[in-house]
Amino acid sequence: NITLKGEAYFEVTRNEVLPFVVEAGESCVRVTGTKFNVNAYRKKEEIKVIVTDGEVQLYDKGQAASGETLSAGETGIYFLKEKKIIKQSTPDLNELAWKTRIMNFQNTPLSEVAAVLMNTYHVKIEIDPVMQHCPVTVHFENQELTAILSVLKSTLNLELFTNGRRIAISGKGC
Repeated sequence: NITLKGEAYFEVTRNEVLPFVVEAGESCVRVTGTKFNVNAYRKKEEIKVIVTDGEVQLYDKGQAASGETLSAGETGIYFLKEKKIIKQSTPDLNELAWKTRIMNFQNTPLSEVAAVLMNTYHVKIEIDPVMQHCPVTVHFENQELTAILSVLKSTLNLELFTNGRRIAISGKGC
C-alpha cells in the first residue's frame, strides 16, 4: 500500500496474492498487474485514474465491493464531495503527456495547450486574454519546450517573453 498526493504513473507486475493498492485522498486503486496513471492533487475536487494496460479497481476507501473496474483505454473519475465514481473511455491522451511526451491538439484553445505544457514541462504560462481561445492543431512527439514554443510562435504569430520558468504569451489575436 502506498499513499499518493500529486500525480504518478505506475507499471505494476502481476501478483494475485499481494495486490498493489494506491490510496489517493478518499479513494483507493487496487491493482494486480497493469499500467495506469493516478492524478490526485490536493486542490482538485476529483481523483482521475487512466488505465493504459490491464485492469484496476477504483473505489471509495473501505468500500472495495462498490467500486468500478477500469480496463485499458478507460478513465475513472472519483468525485470527492459526492463520493461518486464515473467511468468513461479515455478521450484525451494529452493527460499523459507529462509521461509520454506525446501531445496531439485538434482545434484546441491555446489556453488548454498551455495547461498541458505547464503540467508536462513544469513551467508557468500566462496568456493574454485575447489569445486564449486561438485554435491550435499540431502533433508533438518528444519535443523540447523551446521547439514547441517556436512552432506555436510562428503558427499563431505570438510574442513570447521568458523569465526563468515563467512564460508570457501575447499577440494580436486569432
